[in-house]
Amino acid sequence: MCFFEIALLLEHGRIRSRLGFDAWHDLVAAHPGLPIERLGWDDVREARGLRSLVDPFDRLIAGTAVRLEVPLLTNDERIRRSGLVRTVW
Repeated sequence: MCFFEIALLLEHGRIRSRLGFDAWHDLVAAHPGLPIERLGWDDVREARGLRSLVDPFDRLIAGTAVRLEVPLLTNDERIRRSGLVRTVW
């Protein structure tokens, strides 16, 4: 979900990167401290309970963090203010 959301943000010009999307993905994927987690049914189940987050991407990303019991690295103010998931920024 995170990679797709980033692709859309780049596509719509809401964020910029000196790297192309594929190069950026490869760089993140090669970093051992940033494992890429697949979206699964349990993430959807967790996301369903996060109704105060209206953006479906936010709900699924936060739901994954809840399932994994890890803080979410985000600067998204709506997620941070929600108190539904621990965040780091």
